[in-house]
Amino acid sequence: RTPITFRSQPHVADTDDSEFYIISDNLCDSGVFGTSCIQTDQSQSSTWAIHRDYIIERNWLRIGATTGATTVKCITVQGLRGTIRNNICDLSSPTNASATRRGVEVDNQGTHASQAEPDDIDIYYNTFFSSFAATTIGVIVTAGPTDTRVKNNLCWFDNATNSTNVCLTDNGSGTDPANNSTTAEARETDPLFDGSIAGAAPTTWTEWRVGTGSYAATGGTATFPPSKVDANQCSDTTANVYRGAMIPRVNARCRGVAGP
Repeated sequence: RTPITFRSQPHVADTDDSEFYIISDNLCDSGVFGTSCIQTDQSQSSTWAIHRDYIIERNWLRIGATTGATTVKCITVQGLRGTIRNNICDLSSPTNASATRRGVEVDNQGTHASQAEPDDIDIYYNTFFSSFAATTIGVIVTAGPTDTRVKNNLCWFDNATNSTNVCLTDNGSGTDPANNSTTAEARETDPLFDGSIAGAAPTTWTEWRVGTGSYAATGGTATFPPSKVDANQCSDTTANVYRGAMIPRVNARCRGVAGP
């Protein structure tokens, strides 16, 4: 019930492994039965399987009106050397008011003794939004993953006053966070989306762009390597000083001209 699940074969030799793939430029709604939009996975949890060298980028993900799930997620990843960047994650729709909402979860989903913990994962320039007053986490790194870098992510949990709402929950080993929305910003500071209104998510690509006066228009840092494009395919002209999936108007050049 996940629209995009990338499964790896059981590992016997390197030729069985999933590598060098890109999941990009999708509009995904998980519907009323799904609990996530994108996940990397094994063929089954009890097998030893390997994902490595992959990119998940420029996707607009909406979790649908799931009624029975206790946890909903936009992206769940594992494996080695993965990059998750410039994705928009809207967690507003689940109607189970008590469901925990997670944007990106880095987690070892396997039970096989040889299954490696996720390692060398980059998560940067993503936007996470929710208007529900339920527990909401932008990025969660579970216990075990190593060398995970979480940078320049934008979180806005509009009307989500629960004291457990945070942009990053770090239970992993060797996580390197920087320049993400602070807890106070995620709960209390409107990033000034072009199309945002109280309690509702933007409804078009460009409406996710933050205004010139937004705190998210600055405060980021150059990434590794610089992303250079946002979810709307505009070039960044300012050494990547913003946060979130959309380059602010003042920083963008679209098709060779200034951004709208």
